[in-house]
Amino acid sequence: MLGTAFLLLNGLLILLLLWTTRTRKKNEPPLDKGFIPWLGHALEFGKDAAKFLARMKDKHGDIFTVRVAGLYVTVLLDPNSFHNVLNDETNCFDFTRIRRQVIKRIFNLQLPFDNPTSERKWMEEHFQGLSLERLNSSMSAHLTSVMLNSPECFNSSEWREDGLFGLCYSLLFRAGYLTLFERKDNVAAVYEEFRRFDDLLTKLARSSLRREEKNVVTTSQERLWNLLSLRCLNKESEPNSWQQSYTEFLQNQGVEADMQKKAQLLQLWTTQ
Repeated sequence: MLGTAFLLLNGLLILLLLWTTRTRKKNEPPLDKGFIPWLGHALEFGKDAAKFLARMKDKHGDIFTVRVAGLYVTVLLDPNSFHNVLNDETNCFDFTRIRRQVIKRIFNLQLPFDNPTSERKWMEEHFQGLSLERLNSSMSAHLTSVMLNSPECFNSSEWREDGLFGLCYSLLFRAGYLTLFERKDNVAAVYEEFRRFDDLLTKLARSSLRREEKNVVTTSQERLWNLLSLRCLNKESEPNSWQQSYTEFLQNQGVEADMQKKAQLLQLWTTQ
């Protein structure tokens, strides 16, 4: 009896593996299933996703398909190809549901509009053409100012050592924040809180935060919501500024005041 049950179980497992096994077809990206049946690259991906994707990129190029816990995920790493893929008339991509889930999980934000057409139209108005030229000019000026007048600079007898990534992160973040949010008095505080939040964002997206990390994320989110609040932004903002326009867009879409505040953090992260 036990032998029959064992054989039946083995047979079911074999059928399951055959059913979930996939082979690369003509004109499809490289397929890398890994060495572990069904799991594939799940363990390596879960341990360090960035390192795993970098290894796959070196091995297969900018586009490839990997097996992760029974799922086959196609990865596209060439940003110049995103537009062509997403707007291909033959595809049936719909990111509405997953986008809503990710935004809620990471930013604790629920937006009432599901159709991104109006949001895309608003973004094109502020991030293309003459608006983009003005942003580029402002970004260049702020980047120069931040590099020459950083509050972290000391007199010539005092030196501070930092890694290249940390230096670039700090300079570009500060310049970008000043360009879009036009707030000089709280840029240092926003940077410190955003860095703490961003360092844990990948774990937050995967719901793998430890208890102490959850406390750090919650505290940083609340502080950033206050630092980016409409009350603060309206003090020095020009009447036709980017953040004023975004606030009006949210109001017209029926977004409540509390969610408007949280949406500012979403935009800060997106633009950074």
